[in-house]
Amino acid sequence: MTHSEASCMQRAVTGAHMSMTWRLGKRTHTLEGHEDYVHKVVVGTGGGGGSPLVASGGEDGQVLVWDPRVGREPRHRLAPHTQPQLARPSQGRFVATLDLTGDWLVCGGGPRAGIFHLKSLALTTVLPPAAPTIHVTKFTRYAEGGDRGGIVVAGVSPQLTVCSMAGMVTAQLPASSPCIYTVNVTDKPFTMMTYGGTSTKLDVCFNLNYRDHTVSLVDE
Repeated sequence: MTHSEASCMQRAVTGAHMSMTWRLGKRTHTLEGHEDYVHKVVVGTGGGGGSPLVASGGEDGQVLVWDPRVGREPRHRLAPHTQPQLARPSQGRFVATLDLTGDWLVCGGGPRAGIFHLKSLALTTVLPPAAPTIHVTKFTRYAEGGDRGGIVVAGVSPQLTVCSMAGMVTAQLPASSPCIYTVNVTDKPFTMMTYGGTSTKLDVCFNLNYRDHTVSLVDE
């Protein structure tokens, strides 16, 4: 599966099941395994442009990773809330967000955000911040290296954190929203990041180091 083909795949999430739909809306098969409703689904490929992967995070605290060509059974199962470094029982076990790049998966929610290596299933890095519930974990194009950070983490906080694969904070950006629900990052034709949440404003960055300006969605 190429990147363009993967981008054509749509995900219909209902309850604890995911229907994989290819291009024209025809359901090909259903992936099952979650015991409660699904919060997030992402599509990616294994390391070195390998097999297609589908990963999901749910209210049941599980992260499931499938190769959709093989069958309905998940290839990998992760339970971040069982990791002592990530567990926050007072905030719950749910996985609200996740992302894939190569052999790496990042996720968060009730548990703290963390990076897992898919081949070993090992937790490799615990990510800041420590306190708030996490709603966004996203790899950027710098995730494989460089000095400008590689992962964006945000949630119930008026601040967005950018950090490296090693967990080092490279930037902390102020947010107009007290809770951030969505972050979008692009590097073509130029680098731009937008983020927002429980506010009528969107924050805009043209790199991952500082907030450039804020856009209001209503007349003021």
